[in-house]
Amino acid sequence: MSKRIMIFLLLAVFLLSLTGCAEKQVSEVPELLEPAGYTMDTAVVERGRIAFKRYFTGEIVPDVQEAAFITGGKLERLTVTYGDVVKEGDVLATLDLSKVEEQVEDLTWQMEYQARTNALTLDQLQLEVDSSQSALNELYANGVPWSGRRMQSLDLEEKELKLQQTKEDQALDMERSEAQLKTLKKSLESRELKAPCSGRIVYVDPVAKEGKTIADYETIFCVTDDAVLYAITDSISDSLLERAESLTCWINGKEYTLENDPYSKEEILAMILSSDKKTKSRFRIADIDAEVQAGDTVLICIETGIREDVLRIPANALYLDENSSYVYVVEEGRRTRRNIQVGIKTDIMIEVTEGLEEGETVYVQE
Repeated sequence: MSKRIMIFLLLAVFLLSLTGCAEKQVSEVPELLEPAGYTMDTAVVERGRIAFKRYFTGEIVPDVQEAAFITGGKLERLTVTYGDVVKEGDVLATLDLSKVEEQVEDLTWQMEYQARTNALTLDQLQLEVDSSQSALNELYANGVPWSGRRMQSLDLEEKELKLQQTKEDQALDMERSEAQLKTLKKSLESRELKAPCSGRIVYVDPVAKEGKTIADYETIFCVTDDAVLYAITDSISDSLLERAESLTCWINGKEYTLENDPYSKEEILAMILSSDKKTKSRFRIADIDAEVQAGDTVLICIETGIREDVLRIPANALYLDENSSYVYVVEEGRRTRRNIQVGIKTDIMIEVTEGLEEGETVYVQE
């Protein structure tokens, strides 16, 4: 064998040995289905509820009730100030209604005088009617024909009509006076402004000072009603609230049911005119209990598009490519790709319509 052939054979053997090593190294490297450092967890395919959920943070606040005098007048005394705790019925302020008292006295005297005057007037008119009736009766007794009785009959009708009209006018005048007197007495009864509920004074009109004149129905105080609590948050659109199929919230880790309780136009306007100019959405807590307190933080959940008893998987178990949706299923301890058909997709759960069975296990991305 020549030297050239020997070198060729040795080179071939060397190259074959390198190829074998390379094949051995490749066969020992496992297939990487995910990038290095990427961890996976699993979840069981199950049936349950699926819905689109929107979350809003807010707080628990008490109802606020306004306190105002039903009649205007001069403030005589303020008995509370900002921050005071009051009980329902406590006197918050009083009015100087000495002028109203004088009006009550004057009107009472006028009504008594008018009643006596009215009685005398009616007695006089009744005498005239009786006199006219007697004259007509005498004509009848003397056999005077109709032509002779006609003028006397007309005179009687006129006097009777005047008597009836006077009675009606007097009754109407007295009715008006009685209504006026009732209003004045009611004003006297409201000389004391009382707390509409138990709570804390959270607003005092800065204009309300002793000796100052205030208008009727002008808000002097605002009192929190700790017995009536609301969940509030920044304004939520009416369209979302109209589509809401479920309104719930979590307070201190406990779930409660909510009922939308929109603000009135006047309340919204007051918010817009306030310092922060933000409108709010308000909800009643249907199943509230003693654990809920004013100042608590609340997480509000609004659900739409609710579907019950659907096959579902976590949203992070789904993979997508150009042509299909798929998951990785655990089969005999191995991870197997499987194409599926999906329905509703939310940020948390996804409905599976084909490709998976209840109880199967899928991988989810952490």
